[in-house]
Amino acid sequence: MAALPFRADPGENETALKFIMNILNTDARAKAEEHMGKAALICLKILTDHSDLCDIDDSFKLLTVKFIKNVVMQSGE
Repeated sequence: MAALPFRADPGENETALKFIMNILNTDARAKAEEHMGKAALICLKILTDHSDLCDIDDSFKLLTVKFIKNVVMQSGE
């Protein structure tokens, strides 16, 4: 988790966020909660990366925004 968000391939950040989303749907949710700060950084990297290599589709970016609203922002409460 220390290397997140990744700096090279934007697809790696997409994969990492999908992994976190899947963990949050399991019994290991409590362990993932402590890494919400890193998850938020991944979300921001996905949404703000405008490099030529960024091939993350708009539907996943919309899912990322919903993840921020419904999970990341709620985890601080």
